[in-house]
Amino acid sequence: MVTGEARRGIRVADLSYPKELAEKLRSTLDYHNFVLTKYLGVDAVDFRQTLDDALAFGEYVEPMKFDVAGILHDVVEDTSITLAELQAEFGEEVARLVAAVSEQKTEGTEPLPWKVRKEAQLRKLGHADRHIAAIKTADALHNLQATLCDLKRRGPQVWTHFRASQSEQLWYYRSLLEVLTQRLGDHPLLTELSDALAALQEQAP
Repeated sequence: MVTGEARRGIRVADLSYPKELAEKLRSTLDYHNFVLTKYLGVDAVDFRQTLDDALAFGEYVEPMKFDVAGILHDVVEDTSITLAELQAEFGEEVARLVAAVSEQKTEGTEPLPWKVRKEAQLRKLGHADRHIAAIKTADALHNLQATLCDLKRRGPQVWTHFRASQSEQLWYYRSLLEVLTQRLGDHPLLTELSDALAALQEQAP
């Protein structure tokens, strides 16, 4: 039988919080070292060395939280998984980044109109930090590139699968590029986003 004690461990999210990590690691090692020394007759795992190794690894993976947030924001928008669940699994900072780039798609139980959602997102991004703006830029670039690929394969019928018209989509991406440029300046991703938007506008009648 697997007990709750057997599932003790450290999550990747814990690596961002040294004090909490040390407390959790101490508790975990107290349990496992008792088993190692009393039952198995082997040396205990050194707390200090393990903590130092974990903190060093935490510094290594720290930049990856932005990649994680970029991937997970669609999870919050399109599934029943909540920000609280993401925070428990991936940490407070990832949850903050995901919240910042995610749209509010409903008001209570009622779905919000497409343009209302986009206008609200543009206002929110107008106050975003550079990390949030970069994540949103990468997301928008991916979406534009995917749309361009679909247009090349399937033609104008692609637009019928969106909740908004072609002209509305172009308005949104032009507005988005303007807001993100204000937040990021001359970030290289913006050049790619601008080029992708120009290519999409060439497809307009």
